[in-house]
Amino acid sequence: MNPALIFSLLIVSAGTSLAQAPAGTMPDRLVTLRGNFERAVERVTSPVRSQYRDELLKLKAEYVKDGKLEAATAVDNEIKERFPLPPPGSKASSLPGGAPTMAKVNVKNSAIARLKKGEKLYTESEYLWMQIPDTFTGLRFAQPKHKHIALTEFSVETDGLVYVAFASRWQNEDSNKADDIISRRDVEAMGWKILEANTNLISDETGLEWIVCVRECKAGESFALRTDKYCAPIVLTK
Repeated sequence: MNPALIFSLLIVSAGTSLAQAPAGTMPDRLVTLRGNFERAVERVTSPVRSQYRDELLKLKAEYVKDGKLEAATAVDNEIKERFPLPPPGSKASSLPGGAPTMAKVNVKNSAIARLKKGEKLYTESEYLWMQIPDTFTGLRFAQPKHKHIALTEFSVETDGLVYVAFASRWQNEDSNKADDIISRRDVEAMGWKILEANTNLISDETGLEWIVCVRECKAGESFALRTDKYCAPIVLTK
């Protein structure tokens, strides 16, 4: 059978018949088969969705740069429609099962500051947050000491969702990077899922976007993340 047709059938099946059957009414073996099928669909569709999202972001940036605001708005609407996600801590999580709360984390060598416009990104730097989506109202963030920290180390103390903002300069491939810098592909392979584009944070370092990712974590897990030569990933917290 044509691979494209198989792909289409998977998408249609995942979005119709399975969605109509409440999990609580199904026998255990069917629940298991359904879960396996949905994970297979996710593996197939995730790279395609990721690529489409990247292209949309590039197109939006081009339109903004050229002053074509109407076109940029149209692309932004497509991004919001195709990649919706509920706010942090929502029970309707993007992850299977949906954790209802944010995990408690302990981030090394970082202060805790309010996530708001005009707040410093780093305790010893003049870089500021310039755009904070309403999604993150009331949250705080682990504030690195200075820009060149690069590495973020943290441990998870309670089960729940962990949100991390990555500088958008991160690399998609494994080549031509320092040994301890991990690529976007590495990050996604570790289970981090990218939120929709309208949840990106913006700092005043040449309008740098920070792409927010989420992962369902368990107490006792620890992470050491570096995706950029200078900018350390920033952990969001309550």
